[in-house]
Amino acid sequence: MKNNLPATLFLCFSLLITILNPLMAQETGFGYLNPTPTECVSLDERADIERQIKINQKRLVSEGKLQSKNSTVNVQLDWILRQKGVNDYAYYSISNYVDLDNTTGLRDYNCGTRTYDGHQGVDFFTFPFWWDKMDNSNVEVIAGAAGTIVYKSDGNFDRRCVNGNNGNWNAVYIQHADGTIAWYGHLKSGSPTTKAIGQTVEKGEYLGVVGSSGNSSGPHLHLEIKSSGGATIDPFSGTCNNIGSKWINQRAYSDSKLCKLMTHGLAPTPYPSCSVNPVDVVNEKTNFVTGERAYFAIYYRDQVSPQVSTHRIIKPNGTIWQQWTHQATNVSPYYSSYWYWSYFLPSDAGTWKFEVDYNGQTHETIFNVNTTFPCPKNYNIVNEINNATQKLEAVDFIASSNKIQLNSNITYDSGKRIILNPGFSVTNGSIFKAQIDGCGGN
Repeated sequence: MKNNLPATLFLCFSLLITILNPLMAQETGFGYLNPTPTECVSLDERADIERQIKINQKRLVSEGKLQSKNSTVNVQLDWILRQKGVNDYAYYSISNYVDLDNTTGLRDYNCGTRTYDGHQGVDFFTFPFWWDKMDNSNVEVIAGAAGTIVYKSDGNFDRRCVNGNNGNWNAVYIQHADGTIAWYGHLKSGSPTTKAIGQTVEKGEYLGVVGSSGNSSGPHLHLEIKSSGGATIDPFSGTCNNIGSKWINQRAYSDSKLCKLMTHGLAPTPYPSCSVNPVDVVNEKTNFVTGERAYFAIYYRDQVSPQVSTHRIIKPNGTIWQQWTHQATNVSPYYSSYWYWSYFLPSDAGTWKFEVDYNGQTHETIFNVNTTFPCPKNYNIVNEINNATQKLEAVDFIASSNKIQLNSNITYDSGKRIILNPGFSVTNGSIFKAQIDGCGGN
């Protein structure tokens, strides 16, 4: 995945917020990501892939498993991604289209520069929380058209997040009736279809899960279309690629949407730094206690100026507790971005609603305010613990980078996993226990 724009930048434009309630937010923040430039497939890897496909084509034709090109057919693609286990308003963004400029310049199908030099495919990256989506197999890759598997690769490392030659990817290659071949690359290890080379797939059939194998700066799908003769085909039609779309229903070049609304127990950090094992600490929280601070976050794709959003926090009785409008200016654009505001919750127990109006649509998520402290989904512990006896429980996981000291007796009890990050330590004389049991366990 590569583009000609910078990676994450913060606070680089003017911000207009109008609060329509006298209680101001205690904390606000935002960030954006235009993914870091990374060459998806090296020349050597590309040559090896093309060689393997030709070998397999020859064998499959001789075995009667692959038909000759049908010149009367023009195969078009249906959509190639779908959600599973989540129901976000939108779950991906596009960082790069095919580069149609044969020189060192940049030109995508819309005559823009949303590409990088020599890019031969389209890059779809998942958002928000792309590592979490990958770990939970939340975004599946599906066949855009029926065809025959002419090659596939699996078993390669899938948590790449830095530039450079990072080795082979996991991928599936489908040949269609018109001889075109679709490359579906960067898949999660172990996720590619169990079907063998030579077997057929139907349109919409599962092929794998979006991952970050090979040359990749984060989880994304690289879709590449090749003609029967090996030439690159840009599936999108526009002013600078007036050859007819390869999509059954082509989507907009810049498709601004609100992807997701979330409530958090801590300030969200959807863009973790690159590490050997990058992990998203989501800090999602939907159950709060009265008087607790809640963070209200909005996640966008293709956010541009001068779009305005209107926000409401609604009490259990249906009355508006907080309402404000927000407009970001001088945005050019943000392929993915997030904004958050925090408030200390009042004593109105029950089910609350967080609503946002954006681009003519109303989006919502619900959360609960309780009079007693509920068990959170996860903890991200950063503050020191001194001279305390305490058991910290979480439904999902506990991530800790803090110090436990001064004769403390601390137990971390998580339902799934406990992550001890750099900075975590236990001083002499203190006791620390970690167990996988979860809320309410012994």
